[in-house]
Amino acid sequence: MRNGARTLILLTLILTLPGMSPGLGSALASSSQQTGSPQIPAQAHKRKNPVPDVPEAVRAGGNLFASQCSMCHGVNGDGRGDLAVSMKMKIPDLRATDLQKKRTDGDLFYLTRKGHRDMPAEKRLSEQNIWEIVRFIRSLGKNPSGPKS
Repeated sequence: MRNGARTLILLTLILTLPGMSPGLGSALASSSQQTGSPQIPAQAHKRKNPVPDVPEAVRAGGNLFASQCSMCHGVNGDGRGDLAVSMKMKIPDLRATDLQKKRTDGDLFYLTRKGHRDMPAEKRLSEQNIWEIVRFIRSLGKNPSGPKS
């Protein structure tokens, strides 16, 4: 069953990835795909996480991360999820101090919502859910509040 589920996920991603970045962020997404560095609008960069930094929010974000993100990002955020490894994708380590310092909460929200390179845009989850995932990502690193904007 595990291999069957993995195959189903892989096929779903292959069939849906080409059309996953329509809308407002498509021009930015395509230019960032070419350069490798995402172009995050200043307004998005400055957004603050409205979800309180409490254990319940981190736990909720962790549950969502496990079901929605870990196949590529790995259960502990190391970028070595089953799908990433099998597809030989280079996924950043979300626990890395430099990533935690470089990215604001607004950046993480934007990249999750709009997608970047091989990562599809996340359109199914609510804003609340994505902010909870951002809380969880912050819990993985040594800089839980991120950089000052």
